Amino acid sequence: MTTNVTYKKAIQDWVERHACDWIGWYSVSLTMRQSLTAKSSDRTGTFRFNVDEGIASQNMRHFLNRMDKSILGSSGQRYGKRLGAVPCYEYDDNNRLHYHLLLKVPNHITETKLHYLILANWMKSKWGLWQIDCQETYSSGWLRYITKETTMDFANIDFFNTTLTS
Repeated sequence: MTTNVTYKKAIQDWVERHACDWIGWYSVSLTMRQSLTAKSSDRTGTFRFNVDEGIASQNMRHFLNRMDKSILGSSGQRYGKRLGAVPCYEYDDNNRLHYHLLLKVPNHITETKLHYLILANWMKSKWGLWQIDCQETYSSGWLRYITKETTMDFANIDFFNTTLTS
């Protein structure tokens, strides 16, 4: 338990130190499909798959890989460059899983272009749903909101997909 609290504090401190004037940081909310229906291979029936934290994390990884490729091009693979990202998942009042994301993008990307890229790449992920929100971040308020204590061990922070680059 203390380890996740320590990680949470380290992430908040790191972003606060490197954000300086918060230029290029965006607050993103992403909704997810809660289930998918698939036909069996021999077409004798259908199966229903429900989203859980593991599936959601894989979906976020796919989305972030697509965003890296869209914005950074081949330099992402060639030099290991990645966009800065702090993703956290949360359940709403209706128990629907969704993601909040603090995303750092290069200054040459406009807010309109970023909104388009987020929507296009999120919809190409398996569990992405069309309702998204993307706004420029001006302070650490969004970071404090998405890393709030929703569970006893801060398990809502997706450490597998967190990327802190300087």
